[in-house]
Amino acid sequence: MMCVAHGATATVFVGEGWSRFAKPGETLDVTKMPSQCADRQEILMLMGRPGMETAHKFLPITRADSGRFLVSGSRMKWRRTA
Repeated sequence: MMCVAHGATATVFVGEGWSRFAKPGETLDVTKMPSQCADRQEILMLMGRPGMETAHKFLPITRADSGRFLVSGSRMKWRRTA
């Protein structure tokens, strides 16, 4: 509603969390929460919608011992929706 009230032409949601991914040839154990697993990956989740297009992207976060971090990934690709 905030976007409509301000006449926005695009919106982006950014969320941070933990994720786990299955290794090649293995099944992912979904009985454990990612935050409780040693193989978890901290990620940023981006979801955007400019007009009738939509995109989402998961970007891994790499943290240094100093606490600094690096977010890496490629450009988002927009897809037209019906």
